[in-house]
Amino acid sequence: MATPAPYLGLHLDHRFAPIEDEHLTGTLVEILARPCFAALTRVAAQFRDRDPSYQPKHPASIASALRSPAAIAIVLDCGRRDDPTATARICTARPPRTPHTAAARPFLASVVVVPARRADAPAILDAFVDLAAALQAVAGYIAVEPDHDRAHRAALAQAPSREDVRDHYRRAQERRAHAWYDRAIDAQLAGPEWGIVLGPRHLGRLAPDPACFPVIREAGAAKLALLSTSPADALEPHFERRLDAARQALAPLLMDVSTVPVL
Repeated sequence: MATPAPYLGLHLDHRFAPIEDEHLTGTLVEILARPCFAALTRVAAQFRDRDPSYQPKHPASIASALRSPAAIAIVLDCGRRDDPTATARICTARPPRTPHTAAARPFLASVVVVPARRADAPAILDAFVDLAAALQAVAGYIAVEPDHDRAHRAALAQAPSREDVRDHYRRAQERRAHAWYDRAIDAQLAGPEWGIVLGPRHLGRLAPDPACFPVIREAGAAKLALLSTSPADALEPHFERRLDAARQALAPLLMDVSTVPVL
């Protein structure tokens, strides 16, 4: 029996809102229409006051959703026939300014969750790198999980279930801290994952060590640093040793997660 493909959960924190730039909107259309994202079969603009109205995914429908002036995001998925196998949400517009948020507005957060069959994984990683560059990512990560639901939770910075990970309490705090301290993530890291997006402020303080991160990709002003060449490695028991090595290599950037509650 073939081994099931691992799922990649991408989380990107970014300053760029696609509706602000027509050229970069076109770049996002090209990326999201790539064959490696074929599992995402429909797209819709997401509004605050009504449910999304999905259309079959093709370049024109992606572009239309991205250009919707009142939308806060575009959402993509695999349809309703079975359990989810692929989902994405790309933030397209900034929240309105208020006196409370004017001084320190939160970053936008976009997520993509897709299965990564061995043949598709290189193209998916290329697309993730290009998304990070296009969205001007300041932080983010790629989590690897055995199924869509767990990868989706990871991409949303939600704590894993106790039975799903080794070293549960620390891993749960690291996952939640990325959202808990969302205004600090361009300068600090909550913890390691299989892939780490290092933004300009991170890179100003620390260069990723190739001895720890054997794959380092340029992503615009950011870098994507991977703990191994294959995402399947992240599901093996020995991966805990790689995470510990990453914590040591990233120590100057790691935030204190000891007070983050785990629900």
